[in-house]
Amino acid sequence: MEVKLKPYSDPSRWVAIYPLYIDASKSLAQGRRIPKAKAVNNPTCQEIFDVLNHVGLRCELEQKKTHPRAQSRGAANPKQQQQEEGRIRVQLKGDDGENVGEGATQPKFMTRQQMMEYAAEMVPKLKTRQQQNQGEQNDATGKQKKRK
Repeated sequence: MEVKLKPYSDPSRWVAIYPLYIDASKSLAQGRRIPKAKAVNNPTCQEIFDVLNHVGLRCELEQKKTHPRAQSRGAANPKQQQQEEGRIRVQLKGDDGENVGEGATQPKFMTRQQMMEYAAEMVPKLKTRQQQNQGEQNDATGKQKKRK
């Protein structure tokens, strides 16, 4: 069956979001889709999924999918590969063609661009991100040498 004939509620019609799209360390040529000023450093698909799922959007996490431009396919660094792996499928429209998430509690996303910018804005506010930043700051202050 052709994808265009399927209803909007079918996951194959949902918007795919890769962490690469909102990564500030990537260039536009490498696949970043939002302005660098609005992007976030090294987002993971789990973080993006948590943000969009919390808003109330129907999301699906696909851990084993990788963006074609991701350079980590043959990378020796498994941590980098783990960060770039995965994608999130998000339902933006209902079966009637209207945007999903229109209400007092849910922000209205007219386009995938608005949704990506919202995710990039909210990822740094996650508790896991804040705990990591506090741990890095404590490590940096503990390594200072005393001067005589």
